[in-house]
Formats: sequence, structure tokens, C-alpha cells
Amino acid sequence: MFWNALEHLILPAVILATANLGLLTRYTRSAVLEVMDQDYIRAARAKGLPARSIVFRHILRARCPRS
Repeated sequence: MFWNALEHLILPAVILATANLGLLTRYTRSAVLEVMDQDYIRAARAKGLPARSIVFRHILRARCPRS
């Protein structure tokens, strides 16, 4: 009975998550575009850091909410 109830909850949960995912994606994109013009991002590129490192260590960290 538990598995049957769980199967019926999957689709509504996916739909509710998808609606919020669009808002989160739009917010993150605008924040990333804003941070990419900063001087410290240009300095990190000039140092030769890999693009992945710049994105995760500098760009996304600058816009993630802190607890």
C-alpha cells in the first residue's frame, strides 16, 4: 500500500518542482551575468584558472545565499 501511494505522488511532485525550477533558473542566470562583469572574474581568467573553477568558486559562490 505504501508503494502504491508513493507511485501516485511522483507526478505531482515533479510538476510542482518544475514550476519552481524555472524561477530559480531565471534568477540564477541574471545573477551570473551580473557577476561575470566584475574585475575579480577578469583577474581569475587572466591567471589562467580553468573555466569550471571560475564558475563554481567565484561566480556561483558570489550569488549563493549564505546561512
